[in-house]
Amino acid sequence: FLATMSHELRTPLNAIIGFSETITAEIFGAIDRRYAGYVSDIGAAGQQLLGMVENILTLAQTKESSIQLELTPTPIGPILGQALDKVKKRAADKRLLLAPAPDYLGGKEFDDGPLVMLDVVRAREILIQLLDNAVKFTPTGGAIGVTVGQPHDGRLDLTIWDTGPGIAEKAQSLIFDTFQQVHDSIYRRG
Repeated sequence: FLATMSHELRTPLNAIIGFSETITAEIFGAIDRRYAGYVSDIGAAGQQLLGMVENILTLAQTKESSIQLELTPTPIGPILGQALDKVKKRAADKRLLLAPAPDYLGGKEFDDGPLVMLDVVRAREILIQLLDNAVKFTPTGGAIGVTVGQPHDGRLDLTIWDTGPGIAEKAQSLIFDTFQQVHDSIYRRG
C-alpha cells in the first residue's frame, strides 16, 4: 500500500517541483519578483512534502526489516561535506553560521577523514536529516556545525550541534518514538 501510495504522491509532486523550477528559471519569460517568491515557496513545499513521503516509505521498510545495510569502510569527510552542502543554502537564507570542519577531515574540501564502517546511503540520509533539523530549529543569526573527534578504539565521536533552543529534558524520551515531534519553544520551524 505504501509503495503504491508513494508512487501516486511522487508523480504529481515531481510535476509541481519541475514546473516551479521552470518558472523560477524564467524559461518562458520574466516573472514578477513577488511571484518569484511564491514560486520559490511552492518548490520548497513540494520538496518538503516529497521528503516526507520518502521518510514514510523508509520507515515502512525499516519496520518490515527490509532495509539491508551495506557496511563498507568509508572516509567520513566526503559524506559530511555532502550533507552540509544539502543544507548550506537554507542556512545562508537564515543567516546561520556554518562552523568550519576540523583540518583532519580535509578542511572545507572534505577530501579525507577517518575510515568508518557505515552504509553510505543511510549515513548520508541521517546526517542530512540531523543537519536539516538544526537549520529548521535554530533562530536566524544562530550557528550550526559538526564536531568530529579523533578516532579512538575503532570509534568516532560525531556531534551535530546548533544554537537553537534544544529539547526539554522531559520530552527527550519521546523523540525516538515514531512520528513524535517536540515544539516547546517559541523557535519553531524557521
